Order: sequence, then C-alpha cells, then structure tokens
Amino acid sequence: MTLYNAICSVANDDSEPTLITATLNNLAPLVKTRPPLAQKVVAAVLAFNPFAGAPRLISIHDRLMIISIEKTVRVLLMNVMR
Repeated sequence: MTLYNAICSVANDDSEPTLITATLNNLAPLVKTRPPLAQKVVAAVLAFNPFAGAPRLISIHDRLMIISIEKTVRVLLMNVMR
C-alpha cells in the first residue's frame, strides 16, 4: 500500500475524528510539495462525506466533531486552491 492510499483510506474508514482531522491537516503540505498528487488528493477530499457513516440521531459531541472535520476540509481546499 502506498502512502497516498494509506492517507486517503483514513478518511473512508470509520476512523477516530481526531485522526481524520490530523490527516486532512497534513494533506495541504503534501499537495504543495508534490503537485502531481494534487488532482488525486482533491478528488478524494471532495468524495469524502463525514455524514455518510453517521447514524440518523447523533450526539452533540459527534455532531461537533463532524462540523470540525467539515471546516478542516474547507480550509484544506482553500489552501490547495491558492
């Protein structure tokens, strides 16, 4: 498994929200230093849906974690677009 696949699989698995946030925070420098990966990383981030694995009724804590992950995704995409 390549590093790219390992990083992208974290977002797709039912991982700990803090691990997902940390991974997303490290994708922007990876894209900046390796431009050929930019298209794949952006496609994986755009396909990521934090609400997909969540049950219909979630606790306030889980909802806040999902909102935090969404904010991290927005910041990542803004940094990649610059």
